[in-house]
Amino acid sequence: MTSSRSDGTEPQDVTACRLSVRVVDACSVAVTSASVRLTGANLSGLTDDGGLCVIRPKRGYSGNVEVRLKGGGEALVRERLSIANSCGSMDLIYHLSLQSIEGLVTDETGLGLASARVAMKGFAAAGERIITSHAETKTDASGRFELAALAHLHGSYKLTATLEGYRLKSWAAVPVGQPSKDAHIILVKKRVLEGRLIGANRELVPGGAGIYVYDDSNAATESLLSGRITADSSGGFNLPLFEEGGTLTLSFVAPGYQRTTMKLATLVEGRPVELQLKATAPVEGIFVDEASHPIVGARLRFLLIKKDLGSPLRGVSLEILDGEATTGADGRFCCTSLSATATYRITAVVKVGGEERELRIERPDEFQPSGRMETIVARSE
Repeated sequence: MTSSRSDGTEPQDVTACRLSVRVVDACSVAVTSASVRLTGANLSGLTDDGGLCVIRPKRGYSGNVEVRLKGGGEALVRERLSIANSCGSMDLIYHLSLQSIEGLVTDETGLGLASARVAMKGFAAAGERIITSHAETKTDASGRFELAALAHLHGSYKLTATLEGYRLKSWAAVPVGQPSKDAHIILVKKRVLEGRLIGANRELVPGGAGIYVYDDSNAATESLLSGRITADSSGGFNLPLFEEGGTLTLSFVAPGYQRTTMKLATLVEGRPVELQLKATAPVEGIFVDEASHPIVGARLRFLLIKKDLGSPLRGVSLEILDGEATTGADGRFCCTSLSATATYRITAVVKVGGEERELRIERPDEFQPSGRMETIVARSE
């Protein structure tokens, strides 16, 4: 049951603040039927014949005030608002002095692009108030667009455009308060790299291979340009290319094959690439001492041996860690990441008194994975 005042009016919510928002044009004439909305509070209203809209948010509210003209669309005005717990009332006024911005969206050849989405954004700061303005529209059949923006903000408006199959090459800047008819935004077609993955014997790599694209044109950094892209059931892939020029690294991960990378300094659209993956050869076995007792918790390291490196390292061999395995309670181990055609050397370490100690191994210095169970014997000192 609700109570009423003696004059018959409903009591006011004492936990709310009376927020008065007035919207006027450049001549201070009231703008009617403008939409005023408080984000996150599910509160909104329309301005009356005097351009006034009254909303009662809870004290302590924090969010955005958004103002839209009749007809909806993007918020022409957006302002961050925080209401103190002690606030009884607050008055805001927005002058919607508009300027017209016209322009063209083209490709690199100057051809107008139809149905491109054009977005505009600008902001102004007045004391502690920060007001942003947004607008969106689409280009017509010839690539032209027109939209309205607030004319009393500071600085410039930034205009960008998006279109399926294209990326932004250059955006336009339009000074606030200066109507423009020649804003020019340029989009370029996204390039595509096609290819397929094959095995050592030119067999098709089954589907499920993961492909990652890195930009390493800057030697100091290597940035991931795309998340995992999955090859199809026949090993085929189709990759969007992000920028012209530069150096890209493609990294491929496929079950049963070694992780493989491919550097591409020049990417040619329409010319499929073929990447050969090397199959992995799991190495399984048991690690024992000279009395055939299993050695538990030993860490086996498989060092890839690289020879014939060429000038200036001719005659030099390098060893690169390519895989590791730890023996279980029965001394057994398994390493699945090695190459079937590579040559390796095995080292083994165990922890003794909290420190690692390397064990001598009774086997040839070099071996190739054979697919058979291996027995590795640690020699006594």
